[in-house]
Amino acid sequence: CAVASLSPTAGCRRGRKAHDTRGGFFAGTRADTFFAELRSMSWPHGRSDFSAGRLLNRVLLRPIIWLRKDLPDWDPGTINPEFSPPVTLDRGDIIAVGVEHIISRITKIT
Repeated sequence: CAVASLSPTAGCRRGRKAHDTRGGFFAGTRADTFFAELRSMSWPHGRSDFSAGRLLNRVLLRPIIWLRKDLPDWDPGTINPEFSPPVTLDRGDIIAVGVEHIISRITKIT
């Protein structure tokens, strides 16, 4: 399953109940503040506030969905046989990672 937006459970409902998963995002900066944090979001609307100075210049957001419950003996029929389905996934396992979004950039003033 793939996530195409910052919606907490976008695209991941096929075969899973929304209450079995948790959506959020990883927020961070690379060099300016060295801030990195995984934040949970509520569904269907989520909002997150950050302390002043935590997110400066280039800020990266990556949506992530993880399991809230164990998922024993899961076989959706699409797992490569190399991985010997069924597989067991544990509470907290990441099941989807979305495209990284850059929400601000360093701009040069000339």
